[in-house]
Amino acid sequence: MTLVYGVPTAELVDEFEMEDGTKFSWTNPEHAANPYDKREPRFYATILYNGASWKGRTLNTTTSDQIEGFIQYGVEAEPKRTVTGYYAKKLLDPNNTNLLVNRSTQSWIELRYAEVYLNLAEAKAGLGDFAGSASVLSELRAKRGLGMVNYNNQSSAMAAIEHERMVELAFEGHRFWDLRRWRKAHIVLNGRRVTGHKIESTGGGYSYQVVDADNVDRSFNPRLYYLPIPESEVLVNLGLTQIQGW
Repeated sequence: MTLVYGVPTAELVDEFEMEDGTKFSWTNPEHAANPYDKREPRFYATILYNGASWKGRTLNTTTSDQIEGFIQYGVEAEPKRTVTGYYAKKLLDPNNTNLLVNRSTQSWIELRYAEVYLNLAEAKAGLGDFAGSASVLSELRAKRGLGMVNYNNQSSAMAAIEHERMVELAFEGHRFWDLRRWRKAHIVLNGRRVTGHKIESTGGGYSYQVVDADNVDRSFNPRLYYLPIPESEVLVNLGLTQIQGW
């Protein structure tokens, strides 16, 4: 049985492009008919989806599989199955067939070369060097088999950079801190619920229904952009003023 402590959301899955570099869209009949076909390489390296090959078997994440298939969020406190229709593949060793016994001997990489590219692209965009920024981002994309990007203003540059960071650095602990750094957390997180795809077999194919994978709206108070000064320090130093909001 698979132990589930966090699964990819439909929002993340949909963010991965097609293999030709075009955007994936459920409104495209060809995409919707085979949503996991002809996606970019990072999708297959990051996401375990219905029909994916994993540890010598083909995954069935439809509602019909009672071991690894979809279960509605909130039905069980410890579902041990996917509530979004997906599992994470990135950072997992396919040869480790008993994680509880064998544990993991993989090293954690704190800074990947790909992040250096992403940081450089963002820095150049911040300086107004949009051509240089796009060139760096395009070089990273080329290593992933994707086409180049072009932009000439701050908003389009940051949209491209944010997209690349989401898919390239998925499950590496960056997204939350990126949103805080960009001062977008209160916009992206407040009043939002993440979703999944409830997948059902239709005999000749599959149907995909968007379903909630949260039971309450998420929230981010703007004061969380800052860390408070410990109250003990404020009490012993009357010259200190507590951080605004705390």
